[in-house]
Amino acid sequence: MVSGLKLGDVDGYIHGANQITRRLGGKVSFRNMDEFDDLMKSDDIIKL
Repeated sequence: MVSGLKLGDVDGYIHGANQITRRLGGKVSFRNMDEFDDLMKSDDIIKL
């Protein structure tokens, strides 16, 4: 995540965050910026 932030690599940041989410037993909602945009544009309910 840190290198993604430093490099301005959004997909790299998301990848790092998703690794943490999976290790903590969570479910990943999106794998990259394109999937995030699709999720934001959808009518799906987002549970945090």
